[in-house]
Amino acid sequence: MKKVAHFIDTMNLGGAEVLVAEICSHLKEHQLKAEVLHFGNTWLTKKCTQLGISSIQIPRHKYYKSIKTIPLFAFFFRKLLKERKIDILHSHLVDSISGACFASFLNHTPHIGTLHDTHTIEEKKSKIRLLQIAAVLGTRLITVSSNMQHFLEATAKFPMGTFQTIPNGVDLEKFFGPKKAHLRTQLRLKTDDIVLICVGRLAKIKGHELLIEAFGKIKSHYPVKLLIVGDGPDRENIEKLIAEKRRQDDIELLGLRNDIPDLLNLSDCFVLSSHSEGLSCSIIEAMAAGLPVVATDVGGNRELVCDGLSGYLVPPNDPMAFAEKLRILIEDKAGRKQFGHVSLKIAQEKYSIDTMITCYVEIYRAMI
Repeated sequence: MKKVAHFIDTMNLGGAEVLVAEICSHLKEHQLKAEVLHFGNTWLTKKCTQLGISSIQIPRHKYYKSIKTIPLFAFFFRKLLKERKIDILHSHLVDSISGACFASFLNHTPHIGTLHDTHTIEEKKSKIRLLQIAAVLGTRLITVSSNMQHFLEATAKFPMGTFQTIPNGVDLEKFFGPKKAHLRTQLRLKTDDIVLICVGRLAKIKGHELLIEAFGKIKSHYPVKLLIVGDGPDRENIEKLIAEKRRQDDIELLGLRNDIPDLLNLSDCFVLSSHSEGLSCSIIEAMAAGLPVVATDVGGNRELVCDGLSGYLVPPNDPMAFAEKLRILIEDKAGRKQFGHVSLKIAQEKYSIDTMITCYVEIYRAMI
C-alpha cells in the first residue's frame, strides 16, 4: 500500500487542519496509507489518534523558522521522508509547501501543495517567490478556488500547468438530521428566536467586528440571536466588543464545538464577514445543512454563494449592507427556506468530500 504523508506547519485549528484530517480519514478506502507530519499541533495529534492515523511530530523545528536554516531543515526532513518510506508528500499552506519542496526534491518524492488562502501572500508578496521555486522544483500546486488560481497567476509567472483547482468538500451526510430541541434549551433560545450562526477561527481576518456591528443594527427590530462558534487569538477583543455594545444576552461565544452539524441544523441563517477567504469549508457545511448564507464578497465566496438565489454577497467592510441583507432574510421565512434548498443542491452537486478525495487520489496515482 502506497504511503501519502500530509505536512502542515501550523499549531492552531482552522479549515486547513480539518481538511487534512478529512482527507487522511478517507484514503484507506482508496488503498492508500495516510500519515500526518506536523510540529506538535495538539488538535491534529488528538484527531489522528481518534481516526487511527499515524501522527508524526517533525524534529528540528528551529531550523524551519528561518530562511537561513531551511537547508538544514531540508536535510533532516529528507531523512525523515526516507525513513518513513513516504511515496507522496502533500503539503498544506504556503509556508509548509515552500519549506518542504527542497526535501521532497532531494529525496525524489513527488510533492503536492494545496494553497488554502490568498491573504498570506497578500500580506507578504515576496512569499510568492518561494512558490515559484517550489513549482520549478516540481511541486504540483493545488488551489481550492478558481479565484485563488487567477490571483496567483496574475501576481507572478509560473510554468504552464503549475496549478489545478480542486474545491474543498465536506461529508454531506454529517449534516442531515433532525433539529434537536434540547440544544435550543441549553442555548437559552426562545421558540420564536431567529438564529444566525457564524463558524470560524476568532482572528482579525474573519471580520467579526463587522458582523457584530451589522447585528447591532437589526437586533432592536427583530427577535434574533447570534451564535459565534470557534476560538482563536482575537477572542478577548471580540468579548470586549460584545460587552461594549451590551449584547451579552444576544450574542453567544460558544468556543470550539464538536456538534457543529447540530448547531447548524437549529439555525436559520449562516453569516460570514471575512476580509479574505480561500474556499470556506464553514460556508460549505452551512450549505450542506440547507442554510441560506450572507457573506462578504471576498475570495472564493462568490463560487459558493449564488447572490440572490442561495444567499447574499455583500461588500467587505460595509456593516450597513450586511445588516440590510440580514433584514431581508429575517423578514422572509419562505425566502430563507427556498435559499436553503438551493444551498443544499449546490453543495450536493459540487462540494462533497467524495468528489474532492477522488480528484486528489487521481493526482496521487498519476505522480507515483
